Amino acid sequence: MLQQELKVLEREEARLVQELEKVEKNRDRTAVALEAARAETETLEQQERQSHRDLGELQWQQQELQDELLSLEDRLLYAQTQLAWLKRTNAFKAAFEICCDGPLAAIISFRLGCVPTVPVSWREINAAWGHTALLLLALSNTVGLQFQRYQLVPRGDHSYLKSLTEDPEELPLFCTGGKNSLLNSKFDQAMVAFLDCMQQFNEEAKKGEPALYMSSRIHVEQGLMEDPGSGEFYSIRTHLNRKEQWTKALKLMLTNFKWSLDWVSLRYPHK
Repeated sequence: MLQQELKVLEREEARLVQELEKVEKNRDRTAVALEAARAETETLEQQERQSHRDLGELQWQQQELQDELLSLEDRLLYAQTQLAWLKRTNAFKAAFEICCDGPLAAIISFRLGCVPTVPVSWREINAAWGHTALLLLALSNTVGLQFQRYQLVPRGDHSYLKSLTEDPEELPLFCTGGKNSLLNSKFDQAMVAFLDCMQQFNEEAKKGEPALYMSSRIHVEQGLMEDPGSGEFYSIRTHLNRKEQWTKALKLMLTNFKWSLDWVSLRYPHK
């Protein structure tokens, strides 16, 4: 009886040993699998962290590209604006640049006028008159105007007007700065005659669409320019006139031409 129970126990022991061996083997496999899973998890976590870093890098690059795109769009808009402006800017504005610097106005960098604090040579003033005469003649040709009473002859720093009378007279649009009263008188007559031609152009340009309205009124008979701001009058003549007053009249006259250039650019954009 005892021997049978002993055998049963021995068989049970052997079975349990086998079961234990299986469990140990399973445990070892599980440990290996767990270690592999941990390693894979670590790899995945590293990949995830790398993915986050890559995502951040891509987002940063995207922002950079977006900023660059906006910058390019701004530059393109500026270029298009400049191109449109250049298309509206015709040959007149490109060839006859008029600017003001303090009390003086200049055309193509040649100053027209002088004041005690800013001396300007007569050679430069005469050259400025030559460019101004050429501009007025070009503007009049553009609108198809034939001047009455005078013929304008641009000849650089020795430009002049010729009266269209039975006894034609040349009026010099230049001065040497000497004390020859006859020459100085003719110079004054030439500048008044020039205002006459300018007023003729203004009247012709007013007929256009859009019409030209100059900033300063011209009083031809008196040889005066009217300041639109103060309402004061400035003589275009040098005789019995102060340099500041004469230079102010010339500045108002060139400002009128500046308005004329803007007008002709709109009225005749392809000329």
